[in-house]
Amino acid sequence: MAAQMNNYSVGLHNVGSYQASGNPYISGSNAQAKNTERKFVFPTVAKAVKVTCITRDGAGLCPELRVHFNSKDDPGDVIGGEHDFVLSGSVREVTLTMKCREIYVSTPNVGEVARKYRVAAELTQIPVARMYALTGSGLTTPLV
Repeated sequence: MAAQMNNYSVGLHNVGSYQASGNPYISGSNAQAKNTERKFVFPTVAKAVKVTCITRDGAGLCPELRVHFNSKDDPGDVIGGEHDFVLSGSVREVTLTMKCREIYVSTPNVGEVARKYRVAAELTQIPVARMYALTGSGLTTPLV
């Protein structure tokens, strides 16, 4: 019997997996304290993630939040190497249109205000087991 050569299914390199409307995922935090980190693990690979700071002051300014793909405690100095997106002041949201299976949101060790934010993702049907770890140049090591 001949091997099946046209096995069409969802996957990282399957364009249709990203063209179809994604399944919604919404989470967040009502009170993330300073110097903490929260990991959001998606049930399937995300094709886009949006993190929105929800402001509490009358000026609508966002207390600092950092969004990154690896833990701030992992080797590679994610925060010091500036491998993160910073929400602060009038910059209140970031949309990441890139595939991932997880993100981290961390807060600096300054300020007394608890951070409030929302994480919304557009999920594909791709199993997370098919997604590789996001590490290397620009993510956990300096750009070369």
